[in-house]
Amino acid sequence: MIVGLQHSACCYPVTPWPPWTFPPESPCQPGPTFCQLIARRTAVTLPTYIHICSYGSNHRIMPEAHAAFDVTWLPNPFKHPSLKDLSGLDGPVQQYLLDHEDTEAWLHGVLLTLRPHIRRSERLDGPSAVYVAVGCRGGHDRSVGIAEILAGRLRQQSEYPVSVSTAHLDLHRRGGR
Repeated sequence: MIVGLQHSACCYPVTPWPPWTFPPESPCQPGPTFCQLIARRTAVTLPTYIHICSYGSNHRIMPEAHAAFDVTWLPNPFKHPSLKDLSGLDGPVQQYLLDHEDTEAWLHGVLLTLRPHIRRSERLDGPSAVYVAVGCRGGHDRSVGIAEILAGRLRQQSEYPVSVSTAHLDLHRRGGR
């Protein structure tokens, strides 16, 4: 981030040369924005912000998002006796979800699905955000666990500079109640 500049105030087109230097027959194209000039000069790559939100479909409608994923097809950790008192933030629940035979292939598909959204946001002027929603019935175990696993994978990949955050809307609810 460029210190001392607010992004919204500095993204107006800047002409790097006087407009009267254009030949009369050529159309005067607006120059790059101030942020683009600074990024070129300092080779700063602005990150894409990825916000992953988990929710329970029994409690609310799906939040607005660029991509939404339903994980009700995964086995419910709440029904496993040793995992009943844990949430998707806990390692054993996440491992239980990863142990399902199709989870790894599904996560790979999710990352491929998000790639165009991340690329699109990179082409925009300055930092932008990609919103992802992950839902299950209760919003406490499966969606939270998958959201955390997905956030970890996005942070590890180095193809794009990203800043990942998570929010769990129904984590405080227990067992679909």
